[in-house]
Amino acid sequence: VMMTILLSVIVLLAQAPAAPRAADPTEYIVGVDDVLSIVAHDHDELTRRDGVAVAVDGTIDFPHVGRVKVSRLSTRQIQDELSRRLVDGKFFTAVNLTVTVREYRSQSSTVHCEVREPGTVQLKANATLAEAISQAGHFTARAGSHVIIVRARAGKGVAAPAKPADH
Repeated sequence: VMMTILLSVIVLLAQAPAAPRAADPTEYIVGVDDVLSIVAHDHDELTRRDGVAVAVDGTIDFPHVGRVKVSRLSTRQIQDELSRRLVDGKFFTAVNLTVTVREYRSQSSTVHCEVREPGTVQLKANATLAEAISQAGHFTARAGSHVIIVRARAGKGVAAPAKPADH
């Protein structure tokens, strides 16, 4: 009798509440601990290529405009907000900014059991379950054919595995 080994991979997306959706669903939503690269074309004094970390309160400090709330915004929304504040504050008549995510740190998952390197993995923009498992070193030879996904509901702890009907 062949025994089926149940793959006990539990992916917890409970580190942070679900991020809000941008107008374009392919846009990444910035969160606390992400590191942003900001390039101001023709204004080198504003450029922050080495990165600006998003603080615990969801803000960054930017020249001339001070603290700006950027968490829960897309990079495009951040570009627009910083540009608007620089122009409205009469620091510049026009400014062309490019904001990108240098390091994805706000979204993580925990992958356990029959993977080579169980533990927490950092998720990049629009990461998939397969990518999280890949970061955990792929499945071991003992892995079965089932995956269990556990997600936190907004404002609640993890109570039970998610069922396909819950999505």
